[in-house]
Amino acid sequence: METRVSVLEAKWDAVVPTLATKSDMTELRLATKADMAELRADMHEMNAGISRWMLSTTITIIGTVVLGFAGLMYNLSGAKSSAPAAQPAQPIVITIPQSVAPAAPSTH
Repeated sequence: METRVSVLEAKWDAVVPTLATKSDMTELRLATKADMAELRADMHEMNAGISRWMLSTTITIIGTVVLGFAGLMYNLSGAKSSAPAAQPAQPIVITIPQSVAPAAPSTH
């Protein structure tokens, strides 16, 4: 029985100094709170950046669709430009002088 008690006392003496105290737990809690506050600030900043990107992308898409439909409706409405109609191009005529007699092929 004495040996068992001495073994338990030895284990007790080895374990007790490694246990966390109340001040250790308080320091850990404060450090965790500081880390969480920093994480919250980073997440808020990222959320604001993502929201800005989403808004600008949405505005760009809507603007593109509106301009596309406006151009489509303009073309489908048959609107003519105010410039006068272009005259059709005159054909190009090339006259080749007629030769008197065809040249005989030369044989060498």
